[in-house]
Amino acid sequence: MDQPPAMEAAAAADANISNLVLPQGFLQDPAVFLTSLASQPPSRQGLAALAGPISKWFIAAAPRTIISPEDASSSHPAAQVAGLYLQAASVQLRDDARAGDDVQQEMATTQHQYETLEAVGAAATLCQSRMAIASSGILPTLAQLMLHSQTAADAVPPEATASSNSSRPSLSSAESVFSPTSSASFPPLQQVSVEFLQCCIIAEHHRYAERFIRGTWPRPSNTVNIRTVLRYYYLRGIVHMGCGDYAMAHRCWWTCLSVPAEICSTIMIHAWKKLSLVQPLLDRSRGTNSLYHDKSSSSSQKATTRFPACMAKCMARMLTSGKESKDEAVMLYTQLGPAAEMGNVELVRSLIQTHESLLKKDGNYGLALVCLKRAQGIQVWQAARLFSIVSMTQLAQRWKILPEQVPQRLIDSEVPCRLEDDGMVVFALNDASDDNNSNNSMFHGAHTGLPQPINDPSTSSPWIDLSEWMQLLERMQRLDAGISTSSKYHALKKEEKSSSAGEASSIADF
Repeated sequence: MDQPPAMEAAAAADANISNLVLPQGFLQDPAVFLTSLASQPPSRQGLAALAGPISKWFIAAAPRTIISPEDASSSHPAAQVAGLYLQAASVQLRDDARAGDDVQQEMATTQHQYETLEAVGAAATLCQSRMAIASSGILPTLAQLMLHSQTAADAVPPEATASSNSSRPSLSSAESVFSPTSSASFPPLQQVSVEFLQCCIIAEHHRYAERFIRGTWPRPSNTVNIRTVLRYYYLRGIVHMGCGDYAMAHRCWWTCLSVPAEICSTIMIHAWKKLSLVQPLLDRSRGTNSLYHDKSSSSSQKATTRFPACMAKCMARMLTSGKESKDEAVMLYTQLGPAAEMGNVELVRSLIQTHESLLKKDGNYGLALVCLKRAQGIQVWQAARLFSIVSMTQLAQRWKILPEQVPQRLIDSEVPCRLEDDGMVVFALNDASDDNNSNNSMFHGAHTGLPQPINDPSTSSPWIDLSEWMQLLERMQRLDAGISTSSKYHALKKEEKSSSAGEASSIADF
């Protein structure tokens, strides 16, 4: 594949600007150069070729945001060969490249590996298609490197050696090697873990990444810089969020805000934004008490975003100054999450519509829509607390929607209720009538493809307990009827009465 002259000129100009001396073969045709490295067996020379100036070239071309591939410039030469760099790195990063190293070679190889890993994360953000990342083979290679980075805590399983000698690792082989059950609960935090998460997120392989981090909580060593720690837990939170695990996502972003800092970093600010939106999605036991009660009658109750007690003072100052200056981002995120937690659908919808461009820029538009859905669910729970029976027209007026939209709102909320033929809604929280009537439709929620609100345990469990209690009562009534007609029972009762009379007489005589 011939490289256009314009691309060669742009690469040379970019190299001059960055004061980088790129290899002549790479300047002439980057695609051929990288394809050649991808076809060669892993070696120290191949890894060194990907490191140094070439790795810095990709890092300089990557967007400065944490993870936003949409901001990558497709006109930059690096974007056109980013997929090829990942292919070459997937081969040259294998542990075969380190075989037979002495101490000095080991140190040089470690440095080349570190530089290449940084460039891998940058190249992933430059890829124009997520399929280019998945098909490059970089994900299983990084997963294997994560496994080998834990050798200080765990012994390397036999499968690791066999897998590293394969011609090209597959997703299934890497998953079997890096099993969460074989790794330590607190492995050391390494650079490869950060780049692995970033590549998986951009490739939209959240569940694949979650398999390898499940049950682990890496601890940074003294040699790991703060930015690596922040990036790992921020990206890990995105992985858990993509898998619908709100609690773990919250824990990761909470950790980001717990890291000591003198100056607010961009990662901490992004973590704060996501933390404020994920808190309303947590289980009720972790949030505001009486979350599903109607709070309109009490103006003193107000939900607020909770932060770590050890949060850096710079973050607190940033939020305070942002509120005073009415900064758009600060005002949005300090209102949106609490409004969702209070079930204020109108305010949540208004904030999303007004600040749609900012939410999309931050990558939080989808999460904001989930908050809107949660607020709608809380609104239904509040209505269930207030009404035993109510018409769909009244609910539509209360929720400011069309009557035809009420059934779907009830289904999405997963509130136990049923819809009568006359258009009345009977909430099961306050009704113990028979739910087996064929003329009624029972709603127990439905899977719509979006994250569903968490059932309120204080209201859903009594509905189940009441049904079981009614069944037990019927069995007791049948047992009473059977005993009352039993001749054996009456004979035993007469004997008990005569025995009791004898004991009473004895006591009186005494």
